[in-house]
Amino acid sequence: MVCCYAPTQDRREIFARRHMCHAASSYEKVLVDPGLEAVVLATPNSLNRSQIKAAVERSKHVFV
Repeated sequence: MVCCYAPTQDRREIFARRHMCHAASSYEKVLVDPGLEAVVLATPNSLNRSQIKAAVERSKHVFV
C-alpha cells in the first residue's frame, strides 16, 4: 500500500500509521500520483460511481 484517504483527518492518519503509508488530504490527490497504478475503493456504494469514473479517467486500475 502506497497511499490512503479517508474523509476525516483522524481516521486517515490512524490508518496511515497502522499500514505505514502516506495519508492524502483528498481523493483527487491520490489519483494524481504518477506512481500509483491502482486504487481499492472501500466506500459506500453511493460514492463508487463518481470515484470509479475519476480513477479510470486517470488511467488507474480500480478494485471495488
